[in-house]
Amino acid sequence: MKKQRQKWVCFLAVLTLVLAVLCACGTQPEQEEPAPVQETEPKETEASAGNTVDMGDYVLTLPKDCTQQAREDGGLSFLCDGAPVGGVQTLDCPGADQVDWDDLTGYKEVLPTLWSQFLEEGEGTPDYIASPAAGSGADLEVSLVTDQRSESHYLFAAGDQVYDLWFSDPNPLPSYDVSGTVRSFALQSK
Repeated sequence: MKKQRQKWVCFLAVLTLVLAVLCACGTQPEQEEPAPVQETEPKETEASAGNTVDMGDYVLTLPKDCTQQAREDGGLSFLCDGAPVGGVQTLDCPGADQVDWDDLTGYKEVLPTLWSQFLEEGEGTPDYIASPAAGSGADLEVSLVTDQRSESHYLFAAGDQVYDLWFSDPNPLPSYDVSGTVRSFALQSK
């Protein structure tokens, strides 16, 4: 009886092992075809790339459906449906090379020089909020409000010059187009 019991235990152990192997081999998942790529609207972090503009000192990618127009002062305007929505201007700014743009030490000393170059006569001293432009590549982001306009300015310092990339507030561009254009802005070596 003991021998017969050992045979059954061995038989059940072998049967269990065979069944486990068969189950493991038979349950491999079938290869599925990858799902088709769906066309979606750009995410908030993706720019709808438009034309790349090389102005010699800098290069940037315009928002989709925008055109550029050179200005007499050497600046650049962005037009959307014929209306200006932003632009770039180069500002002379003695002392900009002394500002520590990483922790913003000394930036308040250069702001009056900047205001004098891009405010219209009679606009007075603007209300503004200045903050580090984290993640955009700019040295400083300034939200500027006067009685006549509201704008977002992204300042890129290069020696005693500051490149001012600005957008009107509000503007018709999606936020991902604005942030994509700011991130695309790059100063070129002379």
